[in-house]
Formats: sequence, C-alpha cells, structure tokens
Amino acid sequence: MKQLLLSGAICGVLFSCNQREKVAKTLYSNQNKSLIQELHAGDVSMSTTYLPVQWERALGRNNPDAASEISFRLNIQLPKTADYKQRTGVAIMNVDTLFGLITGSDTLLPLMAQQIANGNPVAPEYLVTFKRALPERGAVMRLVFKDWIYTSHRMEFPFEVTRIENIDSISNRL
Repeated sequence: MKQLLLSGAICGVLFSCNQREKVAKTLYSNQNKSLIQELHAGDVSMSTTYLPVQWERALGRNNPDAASEISFRLNIQLPKTADYKQRTGVAIMNVDTLFGLITGSDTLLPLMAQQIANGNPVAPEYLVTFKRALPERGAVMRLVFKDWIYTSHRMEFPFEVTRIENIDSISNRL
C-alpha cells in the first residue's frame, strides 16, 4: 500500500512539473505575443527574451532584490561583413543610455545594463534590468533599444504584462 501511495505521489509531482513546463513553453513560444520577441532592421536580427523573476536562482545565485526587478536579454545577430566587425570591436561605454522600458505613460531607465562578453563579435548580447513597475494586467509594455551602434534604428519590443505575471508565478514555484 505504501508503494502505491508513494508511486502515486511521485506521478503527481512529475505531472505537476510537466504541466508547468508545458505552460512555460507556451508562454515563450506564441509568436508576437510571447516572452521572446524578434525584430529585423535590414540584415540585422535582434531578439529579446524576458527573464523570469527568479532567473538567477537557476544559475545558483541568490538575488534578494529579484522581486523588485525586471530583466531582459537582448541578442543581436549581425551579418559577417567587415564594416560591422569594426563597430563590434569597440567597447561601448554607458550602455544604459541605449535602453528604456515604457510602462503605461512612464519610461523607465535601467538600473543596470551591460554587454555580455560572449566572445562572438557578430552576435553581441546585452543584459538589462529595470525597477519592477508593471502596468495593469492585460496591458503591453515595451522594451526600447535606441540602437545607434548597429542599425541606427529605435527598436521597440512589446511584452504582454499578463504573460510576464504568469511566467513569474511559475518561476517562483520552481
């Protein structure tokens, strides 16, 4: 009888985890409404990923301020041409001036923005963190990348607040 109860409990836990994983995949996969947004400017491709509230815990780090912050990761894919290689070799100072987060009628400046040293000059990456100030559920907020380095375009990545709240709820339970 104990084995039957134990196996039932294990199946329940596995089903619960599997269900959360399916929900998380859905939140990240729906095109144009997902937590991963992709835009193109000429031959440059940019994708932004929302990082759930507890993303650092998955890396083994404890961030006591996680509940009051909202983070994004921006990946840029440049063409493999000589003129872009010159631009990417330069260290970019004051990266925080490139980003903003539009929430309702406010535009927030980042608490932290940094280029991630990934060793790939044609695929620069950035990590950006803002103070958490989500507009009402159902609204859309926009991550703004004022790109004067690669494309000379202002890129806006829309994120639905409902999806952010849903994935944050799942990440808090993991």
